[in-house]
Amino acid sequence: MGTDQRQNPRYEYRSEVELELDFAGSARSQRTLAVNLSAGGVCFEHREALRTEARLRLRFLTDDPFDVMAQVRYSTRVQTSIGEVETGAVCLVGVQFVGLSEPQKQKLAALVEELAARDDD
Repeated sequence: MGTDQRQNPRYEYRSEVELELDFAGSARSQRTLAVNLSAGGVCFEHREALRTEARLRLRFLTDDPFDVMAQVRYSTRVQTSIGEVETGAVCLVGVQFVGLSEPQKQKLAALVEELAARDDD
């Protein structure tokens, strides 16, 4: 089993995000549920596996929405259930933020700080 190479702590972040993927030259936006967030990336649920290294645009639907570019680092299919009833399979997709501007870094830092403060309570 490999070691965890993450450089930033992750925080639970159950919030809707919008992603834009480019399939065969056709951009397609969709909303999905984020699972956790760090200053370096986010993990979200998706119906389909995404190709490692694929790039996408993510929009954080906060009070002041903002976009970031990200690159897929992993995509793992998992079974989901409610109680004892299996509800199907989804993919957990982990992405790393790329090419962040200073304002994007500041917005992400503020969001992570808010999550860290909640975690301390």
